[in-house]
Amino acid sequence: MRYFFKIIVVLTLISTLLAGASTALVYFYQDDIEQIVIAELNKILIQPLEIEDIDISAINSFPYTSIEFNNIKAIDSFGKDTLLKAEKVSLKFNAIDLYNQIYYIQEITLVNGYSSIYYSDGKPNYEIWNVKSDTTNSNSNTNFNLNNIILDNFEIKFASEGQDIKTTILNKNTQLQLGIEEGVTKISLVALITNKELIVNDLSLLTDKDLKLNSSIEIDSLGQLISLQFESDELAFNSNIKNNLEGIEITLDSENIDFEKVEKIIPKQFASYLSDYNLKGLADIKLKFDQKTNQQSIIDLDFNASNFYALKQGYELENATFSGNFLSNKNQDKVEIIGLRGLLNKDAIEAQIELIDFENPKVKLSLKTNIELSQLSKYNIKTPLHLIEGNANIDIKYDGKIGLKNSYEYDISMAKKEAKIILKNLSLQQEKNSLKLYNGFASLSLNNEQLNVDSVSFSLAEKSNIRFNGALDNVFKYLFLKNAPLRVAGDLRSDWMLVDECLSQDSTKTTKEAQKIIFPKNIIASLNVYLTDLSFDKFHMRNFSTKLTYNNKLLKVKKISLETMSGAISGDLSIQQLENENIRLISSSKMDKINVRQLFYEFHNFGQTTMRHKHLRGVINSEIYFRDEWDPYFNTIENRMYSFIDLKIEDGQLLDFEPLSMMSDYIALDELKRIKFSTLENQIEIKEGKIEIPFMEIYSSAAVIAISGTHSFENIMDYELKVLLNEILSNKFRRENKKKKTSEFGVIEDDGVKGIMLPLKMEGHVDDPKITPGTIKLGESLKDGFKKEKKEFKNILKNEFDKNKGYKQEIENTDYNNLIEWEE
Repeated sequence: MRYFFKIIVVLTLISTLLAGASTALVYFYQDDIEQIVIAELNKILIQPLEIEDIDISAINSFPYTSIEFNNIKAIDSFGKDTLLKAEKVSLKFNAIDLYNQIYYIQEITLVNGYSSIYYSDGKPNYEIWNVKSDTTNSNSNTNFNLNNIILDNFEIKFASEGQDIKTTILNKNTQLQLGIEEGVTKISLVALITNKELIVNDLSLLTDKDLKLNSSIEIDSLGQLISLQFESDELAFNSNIKNNLEGIEITLDSENIDFEKVEKIIPKQFASYLSDYNLKGLADIKLKFDQKTNQQSIIDLDFNASNFYALKQGYELENATFSGNFLSNKNQDKVEIIGLRGLLNKDAIEAQIELIDFENPKVKLSLKTNIELSQLSKYNIKTPLHLIEGNANIDIKYDGKIGLKNSYEYDISMAKKEAKIILKNLSLQQEKNSLKLYNGFASLSLNNEQLNVDSVSFSLAEKSNIRFNGALDNVFKYLFLKNAPLRVAGDLRSDWMLVDECLSQDSTKTTKEAQKIIFPKNIIASLNVYLTDLSFDKFHMRNFSTKLTYNNKLLKVKKISLETMSGAISGDLSIQQLENENIRLISSSKMDKINVRQLFYEFHNFGQTTMRHKHLRGVINSEIYFRDEWDPYFNTIENRMYSFIDLKIEDGQLLDFEPLSMMSDYIALDELKRIKFSTLENQIEIKEGKIEIPFMEIYSSAAVIAISGTHSFENIMDYELKVLLNEILSNKFRRENKKKKTSEFGVIEDDGVKGIMLPLKMEGHVDDPKITPGTIKLGESLKDGFKKEKKEFKNILKNEFDKNKGYKQEIENTDYNNLIEWEE
């Protein structure tokens, strides 16, 4: 607006020149008024002034005498363009003053015209007077203190090549006072104008706005100093403008601005950022515009807002207060909002926001809030969970881009991030009837890519609980960037885990569509797991601990240790997804003093009904190697299961085992009801769908039995036995075989040392086995069997793999002495 006042000064100077000409007119009383006036004006003007005619009236404007110049035109100082053109320029004098030859101008009016002012190479086009002309009249009483200058329907245009400023103003009704003292021009202005165009550095300001102006202006050879008050759309502003050789500086301030009205005056370039918002409230602003000579401009705006309301796409901010700053400097824009307090979607928030560069924004955000997780939908957040409840206390900081030029995933990953999140009374449920986690608590902290899980705890179902603390590293890069690894480490603990109640939460699901199992890539995990008590069906264990690692689709469960069934189990386990997506499990474990009756009881007699827990007593010590393989839908692959069991049972008893009653024809029935044996050792292999029992000798209270054979997964038995009967033969067997060495059961051998040896064969389904006469396939004598040495655990494994080199998924040149390589 400062250039508007320059324009007023120019018009005033022109009017003053016209006033000088009119005094000459009145003084000389010449008949040819037009020629005299034009001659006087041309003495002081660089370019000739065009005037159609001149009228003098002492009646129409009584008690004033008026001189009117009709259709006047002035050429600018460059001699190229029109500086001023007006339908009428009127000067009013007091009639008595004229009579006394006092030429004091009472009023100047410019009607229906325009003025075009511009700067070129730093020079203005309005300096049209000839400074070499001697226009001074020492005897003249002409006074240049003009108290009333009126612009009526007068348009002013201004442009500056060096400052990228142009404006077009239509003066509807303007009054000003002009005084010139010691080279300083002073102007007082009251105006009603329409700002048709004001463009500053490509910013369009106050376009087509009606403005009320009240201003004081001082102009000297060094520049201008303007104090201005103006109103637009019921908004009032105070402004100071300083323009000199150093550049231009503008300050603007206002109080209690209504945001709904501010939208009407915001430049279109900035209004587009607010177009999707519904804004209400009051604000105080202080703006500073600073443009040094030959430098880009700086806009610095401070603001304070109260009772602020904003609505956009379901996000509602109300009852907000904040202060802030907008800075535009060297083509970089920055907005900062400080001390924001209010309600966001009815949740209390505290925030600070800094936005740098509107085209590719960088955001600095600090936010504190407390929200109810059940109300996440009001933030347009969707989760895959059926139920999520609880209270979240959130304190986050974010410093980075927000995805306008790059993808938002990349920008979020690269940004600096901090957060502290406390979750209380947390409840989670994936589906309506699935396991529910409740009474949850979580304390989480984020430092850039590392999410520290300071504490997480849940109750599961009714009695179970779980806790975790640890850290997840590279979180956002893993989520958003390709091939970035996620690293997980921590401790997983539970005081009590009742698996049955956890599974029963999903009991209504009768069918489940098979889903392909794909192990996640790019996850590296290391977890310590501690379970104090765990029960599953009849199985119970205590003090379980292990080290769990995961990398490259290989899960390793190392150093397993647990107490169960009156003994202990230890071992290692690995689960790997192979290149063809099959899943392979390998485990090596050791049982120490496991109660055999508890073992059969807790594992439901391993799914069979022939030998049940009630039939057994004793303690098991065993080493077990197990391998199996499934397709990615977890269907068993035939003949891929293999197990080698090095078994030892001490203080064993076989009680009321029904299949032995079928041998009552050969052994006294009382002896068969309770068979005791001190130690039973064997090495059993499971492969190709069969359990292979190599030669084994059982020393019992009923008999000494040598046995070998197979037991298929379909419970089909094929056993060969030798029974050393001694003195426990049944009476029936004695009668029928008295003094015989051969019977229908084959050769009955008496070696003279151990007694009578009876060969038998047991085959058929376990629920209906058939016992028939046997041969001596087990060896020529028990004596030879007793001499067989125990096979080495590792050698057995090596031989098993050597027989199955055709398996495509087995690694060639396997080191069978290190089938499982456990990483420390």
